[in-house]
Amino acid sequence: MHRNRFLLASIINFALALFCTSGLNAQTFKRGDFTATNAFYWSDTDLSSYAGTDLGSTPYSILLTDGAGKTARGFIGAVGAGETLVEKLTGWSNIGYETFEKTGKNITSFINSDVDGNCASNKWTVVSGELYRTNFSVILNSGAYPQVDLVKGEDYGYEYRIVSSASFEKYITLTGGGVLAGIYFWINGNTNGSVNPMHRRVTDPPATGVHIVSAYGGSTRAWTSIDSGFNPNTITSALLSQEDEDRLILPAIKKVIKKTTKNVIKR
Repeated sequence: MHRNRFLLASIINFALALFCTSGLNAQTFKRGDFTATNAFYWSDTDLSSYAGTDLGSTPYSILLTDGAGKTARGFIGAVGAGETLVEKLTGWSNIGYETFEKTGKNITSFINSDVDGNCASNKWTVVSGELYRTNFSVILNSGAYPQVDLVKGEDYGYEYRIVSSASFEKYITLTGGGVLAGIYFWINGNTNGSVNPMHRRVTDPPATGVHIVSAYGGSTRAWTSIDSGFNPNTITSALLSQEDEDRLILPAIKKVIKKTTKNVIKR
């Protein structure tokens, strides 16, 4: 009888271990879209083996946690179709550069010898949860590299500030929708150069990323739940759960365990 009880406990522990969540915490970057119509998640871990479809197959769910312990949860749909980018920059207005020339979104010449060298990009309206990718390619003839500020809201507080270099890349998910955002390219000092800037919304991840849907077997591209105050730019962990097994296989295992328990008790 004791041997049978030990066997039963082993079966239960094996079942629990088999269907527990798996962590993806070794990822070096974690980013995504957290809008209500275009949700996706993308990291340096290839998630394609966990993917289903956007039309009813969601074998896994994912739980993200940020640096403050806030979470976002959703179900994994199809793989991404390839990183898809929509340009937001269309032009610049000179504020303080002594010499400033432009062609479209490209600044062909910026020259400054003292303080208050500055220019501002066009503004666009933020939709909370959109993912953006910024790339600047700067040719510096003399002096120092200007700074790049992505600003947002009525006070134009900056979301990030970067001292530019010959080239740099930055991804960020903007939160707090319905306000204007833009970019300042500025310096207090001597500089002389040109820049090819790009600031684009990411509308789809590469094939290693996955779409997120709001319900098991669902098709709406949204997260199931997002905690108030969740910061998608400070994600620290990602946990996967095997939803198909939890809903289909575990009930069958429970029946076997129930039947085995009855037999053990009888003996």
